[in-house]
Amino acid sequence: MPDPQQDYLAIIFLKVSSLHNLLKKSLDFSFNLLSNTYPNISSEELQKLKQKYSVDEYISRVVPIITSQFTTDELKKLISFYGNGLGKKLIETDFGDKMKKVGDDLFSEMRDKFDKSKEN
Repeated sequence: MPDPQQDYLAIIFLKVSSLHNLLKKSLDFSFNLLSNTYPNISSEELQKLKQKYSVDEYISRVVPIITSQFTTDELKKLISFYGNGLGKKLIETDFGDKMKKVGDDLFSEMRDKFDKSKEN
C-alpha cells in the first residue's frame, strides 16, 4: 500500500535534486522530437498532448519507481544531501548541462551516420 509520506518525500527529492528539471527537459525534448517527426501535427493537437502528458503526470509515474527503490529514511538522507553542501554544488554547477551536451553530440553523430548510410 502506498505510503503518503514516502510519496511526498519522493516529490521533494525530485525537486531538491533537480531531477524535476530533468523530467521537464525530457518532456520538452520529446515534444520537439514529436513535432519534428510529425510536422503536420497541429499546434492544438500538440497543446492537448502537452496538457495530458505534463510534468505532473510524469512525476506521478516516476514516484512509484523512487518509492520502490528507496526507503523513507533513505529519501530523507537523499533530500539532506541534495539540500546542502556537496549535493547542492553538484546541482548548481554546469555539470548536468555538460553531460547533456555529450549525449546530444552522440545522438547527432549517430543520426548523421544513419542518414549517410541511408543515402548509399
